[in-house]
Amino acid sequence: MNRMKANERDLWEKYIRGETPPDTAKRLDALLAENPEAFDAYLEVFASLEQELPIPENEQHFIQNVLGALPQEKQNIKGVHESDKQAKSWIYNPLFHYAIAASITVLLLTSGFFDLLSAEANKVISRPPDASMSKHVVDQASAWIDKFQSKR
Repeated sequence: MNRMKANERDLWEKYIRGETPPDTAKRLDALLAENPEAFDAYLEVFASLEQELPIPENEQHFIQNVLGALPQEKQNIKGVHESDKQAKSWIYNPLFHYAIAASITVLLLTSGFFDLLSAEANKVISRPPDASMSKHVVDQASAWIDKFQSKR
């Protein structure tokens, strides 16, 4: 066992026994949550100290306290919270998309958008036979933009 390993083992032993200063304990708490290798080292030291650690007086009460301190939301195998899954499920439902599409269609029908669109299309199509189609489309688009800007 090298010198670094001995220091690391000593630090984890002190942490498990509750002998570390509060700032060091917080740093080790964060390390346990973020680093799987640190968690493995902690478990190894914890297992070696198991015989000398005190046993809870009321084991069932201890287990209930630990379970009560855990977050209440369940996670499925993929790590998605059940509440997130329920919130997203309606977004992926095809009926939701049909309802949105139908609402937009009704809005466009009642606003007269399609009537305006067909009138503008008829203006573009009904052009003099000697004029070029591209010039006529550009002129109509310019007229429409000018009309739109004048209404603002």
